[in-house]
Amino acid sequence: MAQTNSSIPEDLVFKPQYPPRIRFSVFLYPVGILSCVFFIIMAAVSSRIFPYLLYAFIFAFTIFSMPMIIFREVRFEDRIILKRYFFPRRIIRYEDVVDLTPRGLVARRGGIPLTNVINRADFDKIIRKLVSQHKIKLGRK
Repeated sequence: MAQTNSSIPEDLVFKPQYPPRIRFSVFLYPVGILSCVFFIIMAAVSSRIFPYLLYAFIFAFTIFSMPMIIFREVRFEDRIILKRYFFPRRIIRYEDVVDLTPRGLVARRGGIPLTNVINRADFDKIIRKLVSQHKIKLGRK
């Protein structure tokens, strides 16, 4: 079993794989930011404000919702560490984990969304391994 640079077994690191539509939207993320700025500037200098503000709002919604649905990896160390692209890391203690649903891992203070992840079975396998080691107790509220 290969070890990572922080001495965590590879089978306790989950790297999500996203469908092509999500990967494409991550690739176009800078274009969305530039489009939002462009439409805000157009609304400021134009006499027709409404359509430009509407477009700016649509692009702003997409660029602010993207970081909420994607993440880079999950490390299962002495705590669960969720590494995200545009936000700081989220740390979840094993005691805070409540349940594993089809939508993701549920914890008391946030969770891990898995709705857009292709390789969800790998995440389930890691969670089942931690349940068998009695680190996580599922099904409690």
